[in-house]
Amino acid sequence: MTMKYLTPVEYEVIKCIDNYINKHGISPTYREICSLLERKSTATIHNHIINLKRKGYISMIDASPRSIRVVSEFSKNHIKYH
Repeated sequence: MTMKYLTPVEYEVIKCIDNYINKHGISPTYREICSLLERKSTATIHNHIINLKRKGYISMIDASPRSIRVVSEFSKNHIKYH
């Protein structure tokens, strides 16, 4: 599967998710992502999460908290952004 390019903000979100999972062993909530990235809108974070899922970078169980998983190994070799 060819990975689609990420926007700079999507890259920032997936990096935040991956770092959080590596540190805590569970995925962050939307509110935690907002706090970590100093954003105010969970709706905007939700849209970025949906785009990351659509592009194949993460998987998640809908309506299940802390179910976000990074699909491909997180590294600059795998994550494409522009």
